Amino acid sequence: MGISNVGATIRTSRSRLKPPDASVPANPESNGEMLNLAEQVAPVQRNRFVDRMLKQQYFKQHFEQAYRAAPIVRIDMIKHGVPATLVVELAAQLCISKEQLCRTLGLARATIDRKVREASLLSPDETSRVLGLSRLVGRVQAIVEDAGSVADFDAAVWAATWLEQPLPALGGQRPAEWMDTAEGQDTVFHLLDQIGSGAYA
Repeated sequence: MGISNVGATIRTSRSRLKPPDASVPANPESNGEMLNLAEQVAPVQRNRFVDRMLKQQYFKQHFEQAYRAAPIVRIDMIKHGVPATLVVELAAQLCISKEQLCRTLGLARATIDRKVREASLLSPDETSRVLGLSRLVGRVQAIVEDAGSVADFDAAVWAATWLEQPLPALGGQRPAEWMDTAEGQDTVFHLLDQIGSGAYA
């Protein structure tokens, strides 16, 4: 599968309306009735849209930094660990469940949940796997940008979809099955490079 022609095929919308906020004061010109539903929901929609856009922009930079960072920088991050909440946010950017992400990276869900609650850092091994996936998404992003493809291409969603597709180059296995070890991630990363160069397009 080529990367250059996939942008239009992967668009995911996850926005939902929140129920009316009972704390919103009544409109004095409506005889004490609650504000119109649309008037109540619109600010919530705008806030959620802005929040989502800010997170997407943040993670676009995160993926790029994970990919382009010098090895010594990545090693330093691995040794110090990253916040466990990154697992939750990364799953959201990939549009997959936290459970699926943990399975893909070989992370213990109970351990991740505990660390999220405690606001603690991931271990070096856990951090290595998470940053490895971020680096992969960053590589997808770089390939598309270098090719001058669609500006709104969602590299994270594309990568999540690609990881679940059986590939002949991996003996019919899914790339996701290789993402729970450093060696497997390197294999998938190099395969992605070959796809980007057109070898498997």
